[in-house]
Amino acid sequence: FSLIGAAAFAIAVRITSAVASATNPNFNGNAILVSYQPASGRHGDLLMTNATFACAGALTRSVA
Repeated sequence: FSLIGAAAFAIAVRITSAVASATNPNFNGNAILVSYQPASGRHGDLLMTNATFACAGALTRSVA
């Protein structure tokens, strides 16, 4: 996968997909993709994958 170890890119992360709040803060910054495992599964199943990111600078935390 060509993005592994490539240049940093913008990323936004929350604990859940709910709106950002004090208990579900939003973290924004730049990151580098360290590892990625392609999704696998059967048609119709919920597909999930694992990815590892490394910060490429400071992350900012917001709750709104």
